[in-house]
This record gives sequence, structure tokens and C-alpha cells, in this order.
Amino acid sequence: MKKFGKYKQLTLGQIGQEAVIHALKDASVSFDEIETIYCGNVLGGPLAGQRLLSDLATTGVPIMNVDNACASSSTALNLAFQSIKSGETDIALAVGVEKLSAFGSGVLPTAQDDVDASYGLTLPAIYAMRAKRYLKTYGYDSHQLAEVSVKNRLHGANNPYAHFYGKSLLTREQVNDSMMIADPITLLQASPKSDGAASVVLCSERVLKRFRTKAVEIMGTAVVSGKFKRGYHDMAQPDEPTVESIEKAYKQAGVSAKDIDVVELHDAFSIAEVLYTEALGFCDTGKGLEFLLEGKTYHKGIKPINVSGGLLSRGHAVGATGLAQVAEICWQLQGRAPGFQVDNPKVGLTLTSGGGISNFQNGASVVNILSI
Repeated sequence: MKKFGKYKQLTLGQIGQEAVIHALKDASVSFDEIETIYCGNVLGGPLAGQRLLSDLATTGVPIMNVDNACASSSTALNLAFQSIKSGETDIALAVGVEKLSAFGSGVLPTAQDDVDASYGLTLPAIYAMRAKRYLKTYGYDSHQLAEVSVKNRLHGANNPYAHFYGKSLLTREQVNDSMMIADPITLLQASPKSDGAASVVLCSERVLKRFRTKAVEIMGTAVVSGKFKRGYHDMAQPDEPTVESIEKAYKQAGVSAKDIDVVELHDAFSIAEVLYTEALGFCDTGKGLEFLLEGKTYHKGIKPINVSGGLLSRGHAVGATGLAQVAEICWQLQGRAPGFQVDNPKVGLTLTSGGGISNFQNGASVVNILSI
């Protein structure tokens, strides 16, 4: 991984190259051994993968660029996995990269031909509506919701790859007193716009013997997109694609919620972590915030979530986020997490949610289940 942060003096390619070089070195693989490459990127312009790899590539290896909003590099991992499972590839590379500092402050640009976007609806507003409905429905308040940011700042401040590494810890009061973005979501309940990159080397079982001392197995990987659907939607519930992707990945891996030891999930805004905690089956509906407040999702809890700091504190380099989650889970399973290390995890999970368009729910939801 390339530490998430701000790299205004670096090009998109330079940011991504560091992550690729580290991944190849970690796997003891030369670039010439890579047979296919999938690159996740959203806002970097055309041929992001080719530009990233132009200084590194010595072969005509096929490079496929993937844009699936925030789930881009998670989708890239899924495609690399499918390439290997089909027998077409023995060693593949998945990489995600983004340089959001090029877009200044404020919300990311939206497609103005989208009906909701044309009337001013933004992702912060959508999550704010979810938060308001959730708090009212289940009897919580915004002071309690701020605990998501408190936890993830603690985790991220200890992670050298995080955007907010080494930064001061937060209190609920500081979170709630920060600038209001969309009531009740404040600035410190929204993920920062980060630059960064992450990369993963995948191999087939046929060549696994060479890598067995380090290998982490992908037990399940599921990509689900939303369905066109008009009418009422319960804002206090996770979207259908999220639930379906979780169910598919659990089924592929032959596991259930009780088997998951550590999680990296899509907390672009504080309420998202609460909703996804429930969607993963870790607690009953309406109990996700209580589950957090009881300390169960901290790094020493029974279901550690976003030990990296999550999107709120590790940062959100959109096209790189999914693979950053995977890298963090791999390190946790291998017992070499760069920050807080969870006690002896065997099965980890990542969940990445990718945007949305009018009447279509999530654009994409990707869940990966890894084991050692």
C-alpha cells in the first residue's frame, strides 16, 4: 500500500507504482511473471493502469481498467480471481489508485444527468437521511453516533498507512462540534478525500507451493449491483445489493457471521458502519450502534471492525479503497498488521460499497472473505 494522504507533487502513476513495487517484493514475484493486471480507478482519466505501469512493464501483459465507483479495486480483485479460477492465469496483479487532491475540497463531482444529482442530492445528504431515520427509529442520538469516528480515529492514529496516522484522538464532543456537513453528519463523520494506492498479487493453486508460507486464501468474492426500483425505501436499512453480496460471499466461503474474526468495511460516513455491522449479521437490526457502544467492534472487541481506521481515518482514495481493505485484512491474518493487531484472526472480511444512481440503490457492493 501507498500510505493514504495528500500527494500533490506526485502523479497518479507515481502514487500507484509504489504500491505495485511493494506488492511484488512482498510476494517475491518479478514483474515479468505477472500474466494479467486489473486496475481500479475512478477519477484519474483514461488508461490509468497503463499510465501507472508504463515505467515498470517489460512485457505486453494485458491491463484492464475498472471503474465501479468506490468498489473499483474490489471489483478488480474479483476479476483477477475469476481469471485465475478459469485457468487462464496463474499469477495476476490487482491494483487500485486514486489522486483526489487534484479535485480540491468539497464533495466529489457527480453525473449531472442523474435525476437526483441534478436536483442537488449528494452522498453526504443520502447518508445524513439514513442517519436521521436510524437514530429516530431506534432511539439513539447524534452524540452516540459520533462514537464511530472516535473508534476509527483511535485505530487510524496507530496505523502508519492511514491518512490520520499520529493525529490526536477524538472525543464525541469534538466530533459533534465539527463543521456540519448534512445534519446530523459532521465533518469528522465524513471520510477525507485521500490520495493513495494498494496492490495485491494473486496466484493459482497450481503454483501455490512457492508462496505457501505467506499465502492468504480468497474463500469467497461476490459483486452485486443494484436493481432499478421505484418507490419506498427504508433508509434505516442497508441496501439490497449489500445484503445480497454478503449472503453470496458467506455461501461461497461456507461461513457465517460467527466465523468472521476481523472486518474492514465501507464507513464513508459514520452511519454506514452501523448499518453494515447489522447487515453482516453481527447483531440484530437496530442494535448496530449499541454493539459499538459496548466496545465490541474495537480492536480488542469480539468483532473488530476497521482496525485500520477505516475510510474515516485510514482515508478514502476512492479507486484504491477496496484493495486497501484487502491488504489490511491480509496483514491481520498473517499477524503483521502495521497498526493494532487483532488476536489470532483466521477469517477476515472486506465490504466495499460503490456509489449509486437514481432508483438503482448501490451501484455495486463487493464482499471478499479471506482466510489463513
